[in-house]
Amino acid sequence: MHFDVGPFVVIAGAAMAWLKQRSDAKARRNAQTAQADPDEQTRRVQEDIRRKIDQRRGAAAPTAFQREQEPPPVREAPPDFSELDAAAEKQKRIFAKMKELEAANAEADKRAAMLRAPSTLPGAPALESGGWLSELRNPLNARRAMVLREILGAPVALR
Repeated sequence: MHFDVGPFVVIAGAAMAWLKQRSDAKARRNAQTAQADPDEQTRRVQEDIRRKIDQRRGAAAPTAFQREQEPPPVREAPPDFSELDAAAEKQKRIFAKMKELEAANAEADKRAAMLRAPSTLPGAPALESGGWLSELRNPLNARRAMVLREILGAPVALR
């Protein structure tokens, strides 16, 4: 039994030529599509990526028909800046009032400092250092001085 390989070679060659011709036609179609519509190619790539992501997540990939049914995204209305303007105006009023209160507080501090300072007016009575000692030798006056110091002096926590 002797087989002739000639017909097999011819059939294999024809099959290879047909496959090459088919792949060349497919490549030409892809090239024409890419050149003709880059937006379409971008859409296809994005759809392919979405499909692969959905497959990995385990969800069924939506078809192109389902995507077309989705409503277009709604644009939001521009923000209303009138509320922000009102808030800014209110902040300005509060800031101005705070400045006034700080000025009044500083004035009150000045007055308190003047009242705490020893009086050097000509009509003010001045106690000599010996006068204090004689006052404190009396036990009632000493007790009174200690009570006044506790009441009018610095707090214990700040001493």
